[in-house]
Amino acid sequence: MMRRQGFFFVICVVLLLVGCGRKYQVAEFNIVPTPAFQMLKDGTFTLSSETSLSFENLGQNTITAKYVSRSLRKMHFTPTLSGSAQGGGLLLRINDTINEELGSEGYLLEVTPQGITISANTERGLFYGYQTLLQMLPSDIATRSYSSISIPLCTILDHPRFEWRSCRIDATRHFFPIDDLKRVLDVMAMYKYNRMVLCIADDYGWRVESELYPALTTIGAMRPDREDVEWAQAAPPQTDEKSSYGGYYSKDDILELVQYAQSLHIEIIPELSIPAHCAALLASCPDMACRGNQYQVQCGPHSDTAAVLCLGNDSTIAHVFNLLDEVAGLFPGSFIHLGGDTVAHSSWSSCPRCRYRCLENSLREQALLQVWFVNQVSTHFKEQNRQVIVWDDLCAEGLSSDVLVMARNSLSAGMNAAKSAHKVVMCVSDYCDFHRYQSDLRYQPKADSGLVGLRKVYDFDPVPTGSNTHLIPSIQGGQCQVSTSHIHNLEQLEYMLLPRMCAMSEALWSPRGCKDWRQFRYRIEYHKASLLEKGFHVCPGSFKPIMTKTTSSQGNYRFMLETEVMNTYVFFTTDGSEPTQSSQIYVAPVDLDSGTVVKTLSVYNGQQREGIYEYHL
Repeated sequence: MMRRQGFFFVICVVLLLVGCGRKYQVAEFNIVPTPAFQMLKDGTFTLSSETSLSFENLGQNTITAKYVSRSLRKMHFTPTLSGSAQGGGLLLRINDTINEELGSEGYLLEVTPQGITISANTERGLFYGYQTLLQMLPSDIATRSYSSISIPLCTILDHPRFEWRSCRIDATRHFFPIDDLKRVLDVMAMYKYNRMVLCIADDYGWRVESELYPALTTIGAMRPDREDVEWAQAAPPQTDEKSSYGGYYSKDDILELVQYAQSLHIEIIPELSIPAHCAALLASCPDMACRGNQYQVQCGPHSDTAAVLCLGNDSTIAHVFNLLDEVAGLFPGSFIHLGGDTVAHSSWSSCPRCRYRCLENSLREQALLQVWFVNQVSTHFKEQNRQVIVWDDLCAEGLSSDVLVMARNSLSAGMNAAKSAHKVVMCVSDYCDFHRYQSDLRYQPKADSGLVGLRKVYDFDPVPTGSNTHLIPSIQGGQCQVSTSHIHNLEQLEYMLLPRMCAMSEALWSPRGCKDWRQFRYRIEYHKASLLEKGFHVCPGSFKPIMTKTTSSQGNYRFMLETEVMNTYVFFTTDGSEPTQSSQIYVAPVDLDSGTVVKTLSVYNGQQREGIYEYHL
């Protein structure tokens, strides 16, 4: 028996063609996110259409049972559905007695000579265990039929490090149909995410049907078409200009999306930018503003700083609460996100009603009017067993501790929110903004400025090193996020998400001690191949070598290179010449004098990737 804890297993496969059916022999596993514990043993169990499928303490019509049955059929396995566990079968079982180690999302997966058993305390845990089982199968299982797959005997005990594992999708800057969002949900489920935050209201569009305020979809859902220019170059909307780009989700669309997400054990959380960034809302309902300006749904980088709600107007407050209740009613979860980022307070400062609201509530400045409003909404939704979320921009004096804070500015901002008794989700932009470049911008589609590469995402830890122990329980988890300024379609969206979502999943699920970049770098190649086979668009990664240097005992530098993408060969020169595939190939650290200029050339699959990179020692 071979015991390996917190260790990644490289998938090495031997494909045997026997008769008319393909047989597959799995040697080792390649699981992302890496489990808390895994032990590989001698021997195998063979999965085939002869394998029986049974559920224990789980009805055959539950969402997970249906998912498993449907998934197996898609892989051309048609197991016999058995009412009870039998030898030689796949069994999914809800525990009779709670296993405290597993919690509400953990699972125990055991492959024995008699079959495969996945057990958990909850249906959600079973679902995650089954996702792990799927990753034991061939990477091309989605497109190739196998008559049998032999899986090594093993024990995997797994549970998440963090309870909150979310992905935020912005549907306001560019509109994504329901089927596109389902594709994102599919890949989220593969990697054990449990929440999608869907931004449906901002300056650039209102994206959900409202029966109370129908103008939100006839006016607020559309903006002038600027799709023929880059986002940053888009002209602002002109008075009386035709609005022809946009869209919205009907109530039936939202119901369909929510039900689909529930089948994957994912909660959809609506995000609406309120009380600021309300251009789309006020273009539809101008009476909610401080003054009767003509507002327009915005284009490109433009925003209307005056597009804030009049928080001194009781009628506006009542309308907003009605609207929030209507939207929240479409999303049967526990949270609603109010945004809460930058607000220009000039409208409130010049509005008599807003000034009076500040006076009657002893608010020493107009900036605190937003905090007052969020606290009112928080109290309102607390009565409905819901919790309000805001960005850390709004984590200011007087903000109710009932409000969950998403820290995108810095880890320290998140820890400061924790010190103020808030629950915190870390989504720091430098690690979590997947709308930024993931490789050299010269070789990538247009994105937001900044580099968030795969290695940086993998290194993300929601709990900063040296954090006060008593604050750690306040950190709920983390989130990756995509603002869609430069993302016009599903293909671009997938490309920006993948494979970075895989790295983030390990940052949020796996125990800190189980993480290892070099091992992950190898494992991710299996997942890239698997995702491509499933039809997803995947970034190949950065081919710029990662350089580190140390001072040697002789006083010069020891120069070391590493590549993000496995099997990338790096050729280099140190004499100022341009490297070619005939130059020296990097195989081990090199001692070089101070002042040396190293030039590198990356080659992958026999082709030069990206350009010549220089490193000055």
